[in-house]
Amino acid sequence: MLAAAAALRDRPGVPLALWEPVTKPRSFFREGLRARAVHRLSSAGPPEEPEAELARQGYLDLLGIPVGRAFYETSAEHTLLAELGEVPRPLLLVQFEDTTGLRREYQAVVDARGDVTARQCPCDESWWFIPDRSAPGDEAVAVTGEWVRSL
Repeated sequence: MLAAAAALRDRPGVPLALWEPVTKPRSFFREGLRARAVHRLSSAGPPEEPEAELARQGYLDLLGIPVGRAFYETSAEHTLLAELGEVPRPLLLVQFEDTTGLRREYQAVVDARGDVTARQCPCDESWWFIPDRSAPGDEAVAVTGEWVRSL
């Protein structure tokens, strides 16, 4: 999602739909490493420290997703709001959790920009544990389709 936001940063008016976007990559990695640690405690023993794993093999195994050293190390420099830039555009932000409100990081994006439509779609489990790493389907697709047709 950060790559899509950065690619469109200087293209005014181009719509962008974001499904469960990462707003701060460093936080994303921290959560993933915590999920990995919990998983490994129950199966393979204590996890190797991220820095040691990067030094040994040149990438982190983040629950089956290889994350290279350069990507991991530069992640602290980027945020979704910075990559979106100042150019107004229609933005859809879909949260895969039907709670009483948006999560704090998504509410911050809505509050910072006047061009965001936020929607919540139910999902039974955390993104980290969706087996095929795909987003919940029907409702997210329907919400996105309705948003595109409204443009």
